[in-house]
Order: sequence, then C-alpha cells, then structure tokens
Amino acid sequence: MPGVAFEQIKAAEATAACNDAMQRYPEVARFAYQAGRAVPEALRLYEKAAAAGYPTAMHNIGVLYATGEGVKKDNAEAMRWYKKASDAGDPLGMLELGWLYAFGEGNARNCPEAVRLNEAAVTAGVGAAMNNLGLLYVRGRCVERDYAEARRLFEQGAALNDDAALNSFGSTYNEAQGVPRDTRLARELFERSGALGYALAKQNLRDMGR
Repeated sequence: MPGVAFEQIKAAEATAACNDAMQRYPEVARFAYQAGRAVPEALRLYEKAAAAGYPTAMHNIGVLYATGEGVKKDNAEAMRWYKKASDAGDPLGMLELGWLYAFGEGNARNCPEAVRLNEAAVTAGVGAAMNNLGLLYVRGRCVERDYAEARRLFEQGAALNDDAALNSFGSTYNEAQGVPRDTRLARELFERSGALGYALAKQNLRDMGR
C-alpha cells in the first residue's frame, strides 16, 4: 500500500492502530517503524525497527538527525544512518548519502560514490534521485555538464509526479538549458510542482509574474 504523507497522518488513530499491531505482532519491525511516523517518540521506535533490520527506519533516523527533529542536529550522525540504510539496500538512504557525498559539509567529497548511489536510486525508481542526478549534470558537479542527460532525468522524474523533478524540468525550459526557451511549458511544470507544495516552484511562478 502507498504511504501517507506526514501532514496527512491522523496521529491519534494511527498511534492506536500501530500500538495494537505491535502488541499483536511484536516480531514485525515494520509496525514499530509505522508507529514512529505517528508519534513524538519517533527516534526510540525507529531505533527499535532499525535494530530489527528495517532499512527505511535507518533512513528516517538519519532524517531526524539531519533536521534536528526531536534530537540535536548532527550531520555526521545523519550520514552514519544514511550509510547504514544505503548498505541495507534502502534507495532513500542511497539518495541522501549520494547528495551528501556530492554537496555535504563536514565529510570528504566522494564523487564516484555520489554518482553511483544516485544512479542506484534512479534504478530503484526514486523520482527525487532522478532530480538530484539531473542537478549534478546541470551544475557539472561530479560529472561533465550535460543538459540533455539532465533533461532526460528531470522528464523521467516528472513522469512520476516528483515535485522537485517537475520544478527542475520547468527550469530547464525557463532558463533554456539545452532547449529553446518555452515559458508556457515552464509555467505549466512549475504549476504542477507548486500544486504538490514545492516551495521553490511557487517562488519560480512569482518570479515569472504569475
């Protein structure tokens, strides 16, 4: 089943359901992970799921440390958990770790790993990885600048309705990055991204004079 976005979670109902599931099936790590998404003591529950080998919980612990949500912000600890998630095969862990290797502060830059991890996440069908790898090609960071490859990746992510990829695809046409400028198409893509809540797309629309 598809997941529910954090802002759409009904905390009381979700917590009750997860607690019941954990009592009935204590051996199922996924229920502890799901409970962590619904309640304030997320770190403890994510750690329980991570200890049972649930890779997505490892990624989510990394997110907590990266954002300082409920814990002291610690980029090094975030990276450690992203690496654990990535090594366990979680594509979101690969996505986050790949970005840190390309742009992160406080760690050695590792371009081959940045590209490899993003490519692995793309292969796994992660729209955000298509956007991130496309941005590397736009900026010429860790790879040779290649607007055509960037456009291909953004289009692939946009087809999955990824908000960031839609915005980047719009920027490709708005800024004429390897294609003729097409403000109509750029606006359409920014609007689709903005409708999904992507703040940068909304700013791009304001800049276009919407």
